[in-house]
Amino acid sequence: MNSPVPQLPLRDIHLPGPISWWPPAPGWWILLALLITGTMLIVLYAWYQRKRNRMRRVSLKEIDAIQEAFHAHKNNTRLVRELSVLLLR
Repeated sequence: MNSPVPQLPLRDIHLPGPISWWPPAPGWWILLALLITGTMLIVLYAWYQRKRNRMRRVSLKEIDAIQEAFHAHKNNTRLVRELSVLLLR
């Protein structure tokens, strides 16, 4: 029943080479693009917030200076005038 299989001229099996780390898979490129974009957006948002709060920081420093001056001279009229000028800006 079993007939002998004739010998065919087949070549040896060749195994694939080792997987290299470069170039990375497309998923890694997408992840890198998302990380770079996210980092840029965070930096731009922080810069915008800092720029927006600049006047507030300056005003708080001026209020501290007015308060120190008031403790030195105890002149209520001058205090009200300086605070009024600061608020008008």
